Amino acid sequence: MKKLQIKALLFFLFIGQIANVSAQADPVFTNLNPSSQELTITNIGDQSVDIANYQLCTDGFRYDSVGSLTAQSTVLAAGDAITLTWNDIQTNGNGTLILFTGATFSSSNPDQLRDYVRWGTSTFRINQGVNSGRWNSTTASISFTCSPESTSGVVTTGGTRGGSPGAWGDADAGTIQINSIATGNPNNTTSLGSDGLSAVICVDNQADPIVVNHVTDATRSYLYVITDNSPQETILNITDSNTIDLNGAGVGTCLIWGWSYSGLGGVDGALATFGGGPLQALRDANCSDVSQQAITITREAANGGTVAIDLVVTGNPNNTTSFNGDTEAVICVDSQADPLVIIHENPGAENLSYRYVITNEDASEILAISPSATIDLNGAGVGTCQIWGWSYRGMADNGASFIGGPLSDLNAAECSDISDNAVTVIREAANGGTVAIDLVATGNPNNTTSFNGDTEAVICVDSQADPLVIIHENPGAENLSYRYVITNEDASEILAISPSATIDLNGAGVGTCQIWGWSYRGMADNGASFIGGPLSDLNAAECSDISDNAVTVIREAADGGTVAIDLVATGNPNNTTSFNGDTEAVICVDSQADPLVIIHENPGAENLSYRYVITNED
Repeated sequence: MKKLQIKALLFFLFIGQIANVSAQADPVFTNLNPSSQELTITNIGDQSVDIANYQLCTDGFRYDSVGSLTAQSTVLAAGDAITLTWNDIQTNGNGTLILFTGATFSSSNPDQLRDYVRWGTSTFRINQGVNSGRWNSTTASISFTCSPESTSGVVTTGGTRGGSPGAWGDADAGTIQINSIATGNPNNTTSLGSDGLSAVICVDNQADPIVVNHVTDATRSYLYVITDNSPQETILNITDSNTIDLNGAGVGTCLIWGWSYSGLGGVDGALATFGGGPLQALRDANCSDVSQQAITITREAANGGTVAIDLVVTGNPNNTTSFNGDTEAVICVDSQADPLVIIHENPGAENLSYRYVITNEDASEILAISPSATIDLNGAGVGTCQIWGWSYRGMADNGASFIGGPLSDLNAAECSDISDNAVTVIREAANGGTVAIDLVATGNPNNTTSFNGDTEAVICVDSQADPLVIIHENPGAENLSYRYVITNEDASEILAISPSATIDLNGAGVGTCQIWGWSYRGMADNGASFIGGPLSDLNAAECSDISDNAVTVIREAADGGTVAIDLVATGNPNNTTSFNGDTEAVICVDSQADPLVIIHENPGAENLSYRYVITNED
């Protein structure tokens, strides 16, 4: 670690030595108004210089030292400027102004001839200006825009410095653009516009520096101005670095402008003068130019927001899904897809990525992450899960590495936020379960019903109702529909389907039927089209299941049938009884018993009670 620090220190010392070698003062004209005979000299170099003995020269071989024209300090620090009035400046629309370091007026050495500017048709010392490299044209000059208050006669620029066109001259902010290669995307939390004029950064604990380039024909001081995006474009900061990190500014939108200017004493002076004010103040300032376009930086923090089911778009094509508002759905697990369309609202993070995270019921395990808002959980089998919204930026695997872990881990990641709520999806498979008679609720009001346990009943078919109350148990399918299916004895024919658990079969006449439980979802006619067909067809339908057992109901009408003497069983132990066939007997009344054994036949009412009634002759 210490070796690295020493190397880094030596590196910066080396860089500093290079900078000191190349550092120099550079006083130049930055403003000229011939009509008022005012001029401004600015040190656009990076070293201080005293220009008291510098000489001004103009047409007619007129000369004056800078120090003789002002009582101000003539020591110019880097970026400092001094404004002078010199009555020898030409006011007739044609003229030349030259700055020498001393009385070397015939020199073309650029170290002695520091600046040259001409306007109109003047050609005074034009060869010196061109030979020194301070002027690159022998034709008419170009307007100098650093003096907004100048008259139309002010034409003072276009010159070159050191052979570089435009190296001195008008303040020119030029163009500004993001350097996409230098900026890169180290955290994968920044997206850059293709035109280089926009970026979206995720506000989190990681730096998101934007590297900005500018192109200008001027060599004046150049700074970067950061404003808000309000109509007045309030100046928030000014920096001389082209690497700008706005992550710490929080959410919002700001603009980065290029600014070419002279004077003001660098960043601190610029902030003191213009900070907190409107950008227009820079546009209006003397020898100041703001880039025509700006770089827009949208700063967004991840915001999962809220999620809901889009009930209209989701619809219910199979009629196998039910909704409890727009945040809970019950789907029937079968062979049909039951896609839910999820929508989200996450204001302030619209430009970040958004996906949907599916977890188990208590969010302790992430099951899947969906890039699509259309989610079908039918294939997941029975159970309950939750669908959360996830706002994020910067995950190379889009969260895949978090699958299997708790949702809280994903929420804690950088530039990541889970929605405030979830959509609950209850997945149930149809389950007919088991059925039974609720003996307590059914009772026996007419005493015409008998029960063999809770799965068989015998009712007497008469004019009185004999309702049975049926109950069912079908765990795991409580949210699906449930009805009772009445079939013939072998379930080869569905006779009726009852939405009610209270079923009276007295009116069906004599016979035997079965009552089955039916768990289902999605039949528009609630099974009516299956009546008359076998129970197996209904059981085979999508999202449909018949109970594992049935309640058997035996319906009998009272029938006395026929009676007769059981001659064999009766016998004649005392030889005091005689028989006329099996329907008449003569017994001798004495002290001996003469019992008769009576038998009967009453088919169809075997389960009803039967007794023998003794009457007189008529």
